Amino acid sequence: MKWPETFPADFEDRTLILAPTGNDGRLTAEFLSAAGMTSLVMATVNALAEAIRAGCGAVIVAEEVFSPDAVLRIFGGLKGQPSWSDLPVILITTGGQAGAERIRRLAAYGTGGNISILERPFRPSTLISVVQSALRARRRQYDTRKLLMELDQAREQAEQSSRAKDDFLAALSHELRTPLNPVLLLATDHARDGSLPAELREDFDLIARNVSLEARLIDDLLDLTRITRGKLKLDLRPVNVHRAVREAVVTTGADFAEKNITLTVKLPATRTTVAADEVRFQQILWNVLKNAAKFTPSGGHVLAETFDDGDGIAIRITDSGVGMTAGELERVFEAFRQGDHARPNSGHRFGGLGLGLAICRMLVTSHGGTITATSPGPGQGSSFTLRLPLAASPVATASISPTAQKAASPEALPRILLVEDHDGTRLSLRRLLERRGYQVAAANSVSAARELLKRDHFDLLISDLGLPDGNGCDLMAGLRGQPIKGIALSGYGMESDVALSVESGFSHHLVKPVDVAALEAALYACRSAPA
Repeated sequence: MKWPETFPADFEDRTLILAPTGNDGRLTAEFLSAAGMTSLVMATVNALAEAIRAGCGAVIVAEEVFSPDAVLRIFGGLKGQPSWSDLPVILITTGGQAGAERIRRLAAYGTGGNISILERPFRPSTLISVVQSALRARRRQYDTRKLLMELDQAREQAEQSSRAKDDFLAALSHELRTPLNPVLLLATDHARDGSLPAELREDFDLIARNVSLEARLIDDLLDLTRITRGKLKLDLRPVNVHRAVREAVVTTGADFAEKNITLTVKLPATRTTVAADEVRFQQILWNVLKNAAKFTPSGGHVLAETFDDGDGIAIRITDSGVGMTAGELERVFEAFRQGDHARPNSGHRFGGLGLGLAICRMLVTSHGGTITATSPGPGQGSSFTLRLPLAASPVATASISPTAQKAASPEALPRILLVEDHDGTRLSLRRLLERRGYQVAAANSVSAARELLKRDHFDLLISDLGLPDGNGCDLMAGLRGQPIKGIALSGYGMESDVALSVESGFSHHLVKPVDVAALEAALYACRSAPA
């Protein structure tokens, strides 16, 4: 029988008595009652064992009642006590050689426990004193139980609060991303439109970059939550570090060009393969490079280099920026912490949430590596050194160039069913796709999409996941077995969200706000993939 964690209040201070004769038990109970204590005389060993589990403050047992079976019934049950409980047992013995032999046999059964020995003859006052001491000790155990229960409740409340925070951040992310989506789509598309004046394209590019920055801040908050809760999953594969660095340099090039910062890349390391999640590895490199561009003044310079480092490879990013004090170096990788430059009275304000480098360190650690920062002092620049262990399998070292998209003839373009309930996103996406020659039918709900699917043939479904009358995953799953591919759009980008969309049949999951280049890459992949 399992011990309960709590007992009825009127059971907790009672003393259970098992004596060799009913008269002995009655007299003991009378002594305790006269001293203001509650007791109950038990007739059998089995009754005592059941009463102990029901709840009591102390137990008085005479040695004469002990047989091997009685010992196992009583003391075997005590081994199942909760962690806070150590029930006091008062063992009354006759003393002398016979009593000592009984105690020896009792110890041989490995009873252990909180046992006090009271040898006959004794005064009633002695018995009362021993029982009172036992009950005081028992009440302290109840206090410990209360504290443990309060700790359990506090932990559960903290876990509920943490879950509520995660749910809130996910919902907030979705609500913030959705209105950004049409802005980024249109701004990015017009920034690349050669028919527009250069000055206008620059304006659109400025809008797109700032919207992307806003989305990055949202991603940082979600990444911090995922990593700290242990929910970040890494897809480790052989990655060539030099190739990754070149790609990161291309991706962040605009940050350096905007401030006329000279970025020099030196890649002399001879062993360059690491086991990494390629997307997260790029995120690490982007964050460190963007950090260097952010804190380096216009006209400055940044050096990105690699070198062999024992059984690993090191990547060092050195800038000629604002530098750091010893105190800033100590907290540079802490979440929501920024340098002295971020203080209201400082001469520099660089913005941000103070999450980028904190997330970098968490990601680097999850890859089995380390990242450190050094600086000679304020105004003398900083260096960030990333060290990773080498992987066994080499990979190609081809240089990275912008993705070349093969133009497809109009006949090869898939017919698209676009499902999106946000009017601005649906309109901007439809116009963007139609400008690229696609035939697009649009719906704002699952039911409207299903009506269109009944009347017409489509090669590709681009669908938001959260719809007013259902879920885009359910819509895609209902098309399983048909020759139609799918691209999911969502404001939710957790690993579980991506896994759910892939499981339902989508081949790509794009997180809002959707970047035009990412959308074009997904469209091209869907066109190129076999039916």
